[in-house]
Amino acid sequence: MEEWIENVWAPDIQGPNVLVLDSLKTHKMECIRTRLVANAHTSVVYVPPGVTGLAQPMDIAVMKAFKDRLRDIYVKFVIENGTFTDAAQKRRHIAESVFESVGRN
Repeated sequence: MEEWIENVWAPDIQGPNVLVLDSLKTHKMECIRTRLVANAHTSVVYVPPGVTGLAQPMDIAVMKAFKDRLRDIYVKFVIENGTFTDAAQKRRHIAESVFESVGRN
């Protein structure tokens, strides 16, 4: 999150802004809020827990099914093959799993 603030958000910010974030634990860390205020002139507002379906319907309607499929593919792979010892191999498998989960009906 800190890298995103420094490399993506802050460089394009001009003047005061408000960033609406969900209640993910990382988003609520004091160091994140401080960095947004100090380095990017950004106030933070949090979406209350439990309203994702109202505030982010795509997250419920589309992304949940996608994430469920991706998790199923990954769990099946780990059960059949064991876990990864190489980070590059794990990234490659995750990318392949994403393509497989999108291609399913």
